[in-house]
Amino acid sequence: MIRNTRAAIDDGQFRRDLDGDGRLTMQSINDALSELNLRRSISQKLGEYYTGENPTILSRKIPEKTRDAPDNRIAVSYARKLINTVVGYMFKPGLVQYGSGNDAYKTMLDDVFWDNGEHSKTARIGKLMSIFGVAYEIHYTEQRDGGPAPRFAPIPTEDFIPVYSHDVEPKLVAGIHRYVEDRASDRTGIEHVDIYYADVIQEFLTTGTASTAQSLTPNGDDYETEHGYGMVPVAVYRNNDEIAGDYEHVMKLIDAYDILMSDSMNEFDRFAWAYLLLRNISMSKDDVEDAKRKRVIEIMGENGGVEFLTKQVQTEFIEFMRKWIREEIHKQTHIPDMADEQFAGQQSGIAIRYKLNDLENIASVKEIGFREGLRRRLDLLNAFWRTQGRALGDTRDIDIMMQRNVPENFIEQAQIVGQLRGHVSHKSLLDHVVGFVDDAQAEMDALQEEQDVLFGGDDVQAEEETEE
Repeated sequence: MIRNTRAAIDDGQFRRDLDGDGRLTMQSINDALSELNLRRSISQKLGEYYTGENPTILSRKIPEKTRDAPDNRIAVSYARKLINTVVGYMFKPGLVQYGSGNDAYKTMLDDVFWDNGEHSKTARIGKLMSIFGVAYEIHYTEQRDGGPAPRFAPIPTEDFIPVYSHDVEPKLVAGIHRYVEDRASDRTGIEHVDIYYADVIQEFLTTGTASTAQSLTPNGDDYETEHGYGMVPVAVYRNNDEIAGDYEHVMKLIDAYDILMSDSMNEFDRFAWAYLLLRNISMSKDDVEDAKRKRVIEIMGENGGVEFLTKQVQTEFIEFMRKWIREEIHKQTHIPDMADEQFAGQQSGIAIRYKLNDLENIASVKEIGFREGLRRRLDLLNAFWRTQGRALGDTRDIDIMMQRNVPENFIEQAQIVGQLRGHVSHKSLLDHVVGFVDDAQAEMDALQEEQDVLFGGDDVQAEEETEE
């Protein structure tokens, strides 16, 4: 079971079969739009926690009888901290690389990736997937001088729902994209509902809330257009089997942290608003105002006295609770606090990786669904090229390499290289030991060129063979 609100969908996949014409029935569209409304409310809440607009603390109401009491509502953007740690570790631009022995195919793929800004879009998809539990990428074409060119872009998670078949292994048979076009002349805007099939895109409009398929009207006579991919042009990136965001299960702990911080600030305000206690002294309103202005109170009687009436604040307990909640958030999410003292100072690569082992366990789960999405992206590009007669290879020719953004200890790496030199090839050392080299073969070629210039053609590879 995914969540209580999705009890009817065991694996998070909305399933409906197509009719004889290869289209969704009106009832299926109705059901999909209803499910999209439910998912949108969940996504909205997750987004509010990420942006620091935590709804629980911001909507907290104080009793009427304490209306004049301090009412601080501090929303700590802890979800953002967690997501930024994961995205920096897994999806920093450049960490996802592609390799292939088919040079012509790889060059064509690199050109498309360059035109689409693949590095930044891939990082954005990783971020959306981590926040909302799933991310969607739409593929389309754009006319260029040489003809149609493939394009892809992530879309807001709350605006899209994929539709799967009832097969034992469900297949993506359609996708529904619902969004609002803002118009200055119309405050309500125009709502679009685009339905993606394996062959066409159907575009609908509605002036109201698209809660039923009957409210949809075709967007002109040419509302149905071929997209040219031969498969549903959507890539789905699942964060995990539960389709849950990285911090979704600790939002109650984040609420507790907000309450602790807010109530601590309320206690500080109460300390600043402390009552002035006068013993055996009577002061008129004018006397009080005069004392505020002069900052002096004259005590005439022998037993008179002045002091502030304050509440003892248990700072040690507040600090204990603050630390405990923070540690529990990181423990339950398996995302370490990179600002913690355990990550400070110069440490060996083994020590750093050991401390990141819990995060790596989560990353390995996230990587499964992310790779599936990347493979779907490659399949869609290859499907488009086949329709254009330009397919130069198979997606199985492409190796997807997902690296990690781990702090490097270059002194340690240099020591390892020195110890293994003569026992392991230069290429293996550059590939597996030296962290700042992305392309081992290119680095060896550059080194060979330097050898040719400086030493008249001394061959690095010959030196390696001699050592071996």
